[in-house]
Amino acid sequence: MIELRDVTAGYRLNPVFAHLSLKAHEGSFTGIVGPTGAGKTTLLRAILGLIPTTAGEVLVGGTPLSQTRPGLIGYVPQAGTTDSYFPTTVKQIILMGLAGVRRLTPWASRQENTKAEELAEKLGITPCLNHHISDISGGQQQRAFLARALIADPQVLVLDEPTAGVDLKTQNHILRMLAELNREGVTVIMTTHDLNAIAVHLPRVMCFNKGIKAEGAPSEVFTDDILRETFGEELMVLKQEHRIFITGRNPIKFRG
Repeated sequence: MIELRDVTAGYRLNPVFAHLSLKAHEGSFTGIVGPTGAGKTTLLRAILGLIPTTAGEVLVGGTPLSQTRPGLIGYVPQAGTTDSYFPTTVKQIILMGLAGVRRLTPWASRQENTKAEELAEKLGITPCLNHHISDISGGQQQRAFLARALIADPQVLVLDEPTAGVDLKTQNHILRMLAELNREGVTVIMTTHDLNAIAVHLPRVMCFNKGIKAEGAPSEVFTDDILRETFGEELMVLKQEHRIFITGRNPIKFRG
């Protein structure tokens, strides 16, 4: 569904990664992990066409990115990269996901309003619909942006740290919903710093640091050697039956 062929991308004259090739097959669910500054967000922006590529080609469903239909890819940006003080309500934020999609009228139809309300209910933010986006919590804002990405029925969902800054209950709720969407046929690509959440919830992981270090099932990819190469730090992988837990090898010691 998503293919990068020999892509080089970055900002101005500074490439973040070069000659990168990768594939995310239709119906796959991939978590991308790596240290801060590894280029994960740049990779997502290249997939979305939000930054220019200086070499190579990005394809979506076998079609060049520039020729794909609006709404084919839904995007949830990283928390803190959006202006939460923009004067709009949560419901209006959700309906913004229809911008660029071919419609009969410039305003939301009754059916589209109903769909926005159904998504809000599914994500547990119905009480927030008429609230200003800046008047709700960070976790609720993330769910509002997720609803915005979903309202156009995308075939691909791209999320940058969708569970950052939310409590464990909300994190599990979001990941379970993404898994449900994936079972319905949506291709999901997300970045995260939470290795343990990836190990529990996702079937596929990509270790990324200016390029792909390894990819596959968490049980195959999360090894001491691969994580050391990816993060430049000693991490310890503990495996018990079908569970994986990752922690620092040298815990921090405090006085007192």
